[in-house]
Amino acid sequence: MARMKFLIVTIVLLGVEIYLMLYCKDEFAKTYLAAGVLVLMVCTFFYTLVPEGFWMLPFLVAIAFTGIEMMKYFGLFYEAHLYKIPFFKAILGSNYDFKRIVAFFVGAAMAVVMSRVSTEN
Repeated sequence: MARMKFLIVTIVLLGVEIYLMLYCKDEFAKTYLAAGVLVLMVCTFFYTLVPEGFWMLPFLVAIAFTGIEMMKYFGLFYEAHLYKIPFFKAILGSNYDFKRIVAFFVGAAMAVVMSRVSTEN
């Protein structure tokens, strides 16, 4: 039953992410809210596969996305030609922004809270 809940949440978050990327005109929501939702969506997808979870997973996902942000800061994102892949450019953006890193960790904190609440029920 827990897998079904996480799958439904993952699909809803995917819809929210697509809406933010394609139709939202607000730059704050498109940049920072979408970054937090992205971390939350990746974590809920993992929890769909492994419902017992792993409490540090959200922070590891946030660290991975922070690594990609750092790649953009140092220009490695462009050296590796990742900006040419439309999926990466749409999801990860094309420029470095420190506030996006904060949004990743806010999304990770939301994922930890969500996983704690779901395991208590």
